[in-house]
Amino acid sequence: GTDQVQALNLREQHKEDKRAYYECKNVEKALQRHIQEAIEDKYLESLINEDTQLIQDDIPDVLEYLFDTYGKIPSEEVKQKELEIRSMSFNPADPMILLFNPLEKLKKMAEAAQIAYTEQQILDMGLTVIRNTRDFKKALGDWESLNTTNKTWDRFKKHFKDAQKQLKAIRGPMMQQA
Repeated sequence: GTDQVQALNLREQHKEDKRAYYECKNVEKALQRHIQEAIEDKYLESLINEDTQLIQDDIPDVLEYLFDTYGKIPSEEVKQKELEIRSMSFNPADPMILLFNPLEKLKKMAEAAQIAYTEQQILDMGLTVIRNTRDFKKALGDWESLNTTNKTWDRFKKHFKDAQKQLKAIRGPMMQQA
């Protein structure tokens, strides 16, 4: 009961819907293969079809299964990571990201283990590592003189990046002692 123009529009809409559907299915298959390549077989064994050797479940179901089954991080692992960070030796000539990333990863790991780290605890660990370098005395003094409300993680990163730039300007790019 449609005229030719409506029929043509409906056919075109159907072609576009079909194209989008197949594109989504292909993206999903590609993501499933990436998951399968990235994760060891022993963790995915129950999800893999014996005939095709591919994951058959939807990606949200796969992720839910993995998190429910293997996503629990023991608190001992978090504490071990904290000890590693507190005892790490940071070279002032290295990029500051080598200090910032482990702290941010620890915070995420702790959240996954349902252990709450406050921003103050993360800052304290970062300050411990920086104090151990014995190179940022002026920057540490400036940090301590800040008001408590200004001592945030973002401010910490900017403050010590700037301090490192200042040290490099004084000592040169290799940060050799004067």
